[in-house]
Amino acid sequence: GDLGIATGPWQLTPSDPAGRRVEGRYVTVWQPRAEGWRVVFDGGYGRAPAGAWDARRADAELAPFGCEAGDAPPPGELQLLDLALSGQPAAAGAAERLLGRLADGALLFHSPEVTAAADAAARSAAAAALPAMQQYWPMGAGIAASGDLGYSYGLLADAPEASAGAAYLHVWCRQRGDWRLALQLRSAFPPPR
Repeated sequence: GDLGIATGPWQLTPSDPAGRRVEGRYVTVWQPRAEGWRVVFDGGYGRAPAGAWDARRADAELAPFGCEAGDAPPPGELQLLDLALSGQPAAAGAAERLLGRLADGALLFHSPEVTAAADAAARSAAAAALPAMQQYWPMGAGIAASGDLGYSYGLLADAPEASAGAAYLHVWCRQRGDWRLALQLRSAFPPPR
C-alpha cells in the first residue's frame, strides 16, 4: 500500500485546428504522502498518431505480477541491477541481459511503440532491436516497504563513452526470491537539430 504504478496511452488534441495531434505512452510511479497519493516519477514519450489511442484496450493492461514480499533492501540494490544490464557485447549482448532478467509477464515499452511488447516473441523482437551495447546510468530508485515492488530510473547510452541517447524507467518485482524486471520504459531522445 505504499507504492503504485500506472501506465497507459495518452493523446493530445490541440484546441487549435492547425495544431498537430500526438499520441504516446506514460508510466507514473505513485507514493502516499500525508496529503494523499503523489507522483514520484512520471515518464513517457510521444509520436505522430498511428492509431494506438483508437485501438486502446478497455481492460487493465498492467495486472498484478505475483510479486513476493520480502525484506526491503536499500533502493541502491535496484540501481546495481540496472548497472548489471550494462556491459560489453562480448560478454553478452544487451538483448540477452535484458531477456534474462525479465519477470513473468513483463512489459517492454520502447519508443516509439505505444503498445507493449507483452508476449515472448514481441519481447525478444524488442530486445533484439536494441543496440548490442547499453550503458545504464541510474539516477534514482525506490522500494515498497513490503519488499515486493520497486522502481529505478536513469539515462542510457549505446557505449560507456557516448552521450545519453535515452531515458529509462524499470519497475522491479520480486519473483522466486530474486528481483525481476516487470516493466521497462525506454524513451529515446529526439535527434539533435
